[in-house]
Amino acid sequence: MKIFTFLFFNLAQAANEGLVPCSGLDCDFCDLFKLGENVFTFAIFNIALPIAVIFVIYGGFKIMTAGSSPEKVSEGRKIIQAAAIGILIVLLAWLFVDTILNILAGQELKEWWNPQSKITNC
Repeated sequence: MKIFTFLFFNLAQAANEGLVPCSGLDCDFCDLFKLGENVFTFAIFNIALPIAVIFVIYGGFKIMTAGSSPEKVSEGRKIIQAAAIGILIVLLAWLFVDTILNILAGQELKEWWNPQSKITNC
């Protein structure tokens, strides 16, 4: 139950902050980079990672309830392995897109490991 509360809290928080960094006619070219960063960060940290965690939990549940069936244990391990590979692919994609957006926006690459570091000066 707590995981669903966490997921919905993150979605509500993201909706509260908004993905679009400007409103109406005050948008400029820099806001396009900020929008791309906001959308990509939202998709990864509020959608992809929670889904991967759910699959890891599901795979663990399959292993725990397998009993003496090696096929079900193998299936649970495959689910966990696929989720881990998916997390790795998603995080590498985030690193790549974030680096490209920062380079195009003229941002220095000081804190590439921090998903909370935003494009500040374009």
